[in-house]
Amino acid sequence: MTLDTEALDYYLSVATMVGPTLIGFFALQYAMLIGRNRKRPAPLSGWGVAARAAVGVIVGSAAGLGALWATMYVPSYLTGDFEGLPWLTMFIALPVGGLVGLGVSHCLSWWLVARARGGVATTPVAP
Repeated sequence: MTLDTEALDYYLSVATMVGPTLIGFFALQYAMLIGRNRKRPAPLSGWGVAARAAVGVIVGSAAGLGALWATMYVPSYLTGDFEGLPWLTMFIALPVGGLVGLGVSHCLSWWLVARARGGVATTPVAP
């Protein structure tokens, strides 16, 4: 195998792991937001809910990845052990990253749906 095909193989394997995960995460986020959208006085369209779900998934995934990296590698930078310690902290980092990602995505998406135009009753200003 040449270097070019090894890099292609690596990127394809990452894409085939991450892609279905993000699609499933988006589908679950969209289903949750549909329930939240029905409670609004002026419900959003399906595309509006999908856009807010996509923003939540992207931001939540980035925050989860950051938390996973920090939990897994910061102890190595503090102690100097770059071989054994990441394998040990990986067992803590995976659930921490997942929970942070889900929490950020959930809170951000709900906030985006709640703050969308048309859902907030305003009183008219006196002339």
